[in-house]
Amino acid sequence: MPQTAWIHSGTIQENILLGRPLDAQAFAACLGMSCLIGDVEEMPAGVNTEIGERGVTLSGGQKHRLSLARALYGNPSLLLVDDVLAAVDARVAQSIWKQAILERSKRCTCIIF
Repeated sequence: MPQTAWIHSGTIQENILLGRPLDAQAFAACLGMSCLIGDVEEMPAGVNTEIGERGVTLSGGQKHRLSLARALYGNPSLLLVDDVLAAVDARVAQSIWKQAILERSKRCTCIIF
């Protein structure tokens, strides 16, 4: 996961799945681990909200969390993360650290730089 979030034109769901089949349980878990549930609930069409080219309708923190959700949905055996917590506030950073990084590191290798 790069320091600059990569987002393509499409919906929240399309950006996370990237053409992979939907596993509703894993998808919901990734939204939770990346602290996106509240944001998605406030969007007009939820996970089907169009976010525009390069995520123009999202804040910097939302872009990073969306990129993190995509990485987590892939269920990697190795997760390389470059400064995922820089664009979020302290409360969100703590939640991501506990739910995404520490929990995920029990099942895969996480390298943070």
